[in-house]
Amino acid sequence: MPGIDWARSLLERHEREINQKVSANLKMSRARISRDIVVEYFNNLRETLKDLPAANVFNYDETNFQDDPGKHFVVEPSIQNAYATLQRQQYQL
Repeated sequence: MPGIDWARSLLERHEREINQKVSANLKMSRARISRDIVVEYFNNLRETLKDLPAANVFNYDETNFQDDPGKHFVVEPSIQNAYATLQRQQYQL
């Protein structure tokens, strides 16, 4: 089983691709759901999956789903600001 040093070195090797942040609960505005939203979701899902072979459909189960994440660190893909990237390139010419 990989230890803390493995995880730390992974984050260091991929510091441009992976960000660390403190987990947080959903805001109430994002957590609200209605029957219409659920129906729309499954209609969109049905449309998306209709031409895919069953062998290409995978289930993702969040077994460690937490109601109150507290102050735990999580990792996420890094997203660069395209505007800032363009500005930097403009000055490098």
